[in-house]
Amino acid sequence: DFPGSFDALRSGAMLQRSCLTYDAAAERASIEDVGHAFNAKTIRMDAPAEPSGPIFIVGMPRTGTTLLEHMLAEHAGVCSAGE
Repeated sequence: DFPGSFDALRSGAMLQRSCLTYDAAAERASIEDVGHAFNAKTIRMDAPAEPSGPIFIVGMPRTGTTLLEHMLAEHAGVCSAGE
């Protein structure tokens, strides 16, 4: 029942959206605040990186933490200790 399946999906999506309290304007403002806090003046991109100890990657499951760990481990100055 191809058409019926999309009707069921649409109904489920509408029900889920009715339970959410997402505010796009607040999200946009939050992202802009991060951009203002971490800009070229606050972060010197031309400063040489110095080894300073371990790098801890913290995140919820399925958010890209393992991918980030693999990307960082590709750098010659980073050694992965695993999860």
